[in-house]
Amino acid sequence: MRLRRPILATTLMLLACMGASVLYAGIVARSRFEPTEVRWGDAEYAVVTHREDEALLHEFRRNGRVAETLAGSTDTLCDDPWIMLIDVDGDGRLDVYHRNCGGHGYLKYVPGTDGVTYVDLGQFDLDDAPILRSSWASEIMDWHGLRLIALGAAAALVGAIGLLALTIRGRRRPM
Repeated sequence: MRLRRPILATTLMLLACMGASVLYAGIVARSRFEPTEVRWGDAEYAVVTHREDEALLHEFRRNGRVAETLAGSTDTLCDDPWIMLIDVDGDGRLDVYHRNCGGHGYLKYVPGTDGVTYVDLGQFDLDDAPILRSSWASEIMDWHGLRLIALGAAAALVGAIGLLALTIRGRRRPM
């Protein structure tokens, strides 16, 4: 009987901690879709998104100047173009993945030159960027982190309420 209480408390604590971790992952995933800034080493780029006629542009600005522009059509036959931060090429650095009606590619930071270059992957094909098959990429692209945020918040809340109830119940009971 005495062993049940510590096991339950440990389980609830783990649930609350895991929930907090999943919540944090959801917040990170949410920040990776359509970011407003990108930082590679010491280089920081502001991402300004705006529409021009039937195009959506993502401008990467550094020191007040446009360093690169990713654009795509907003024609009714196409999904609006979008960007997300993910390591497409597997070099350990985040890239800016870009998808539009005409295809997909990614903006890659080139260390040493302090510049960026666009790698065109052509028409959309998952074989060109296998990272897009990952559950992390799916979470960013399809859910924008909301599923992880909801699951994490629910688990953290249940764990915290359970711990609180266990603590209150333990204080009422004489030892």
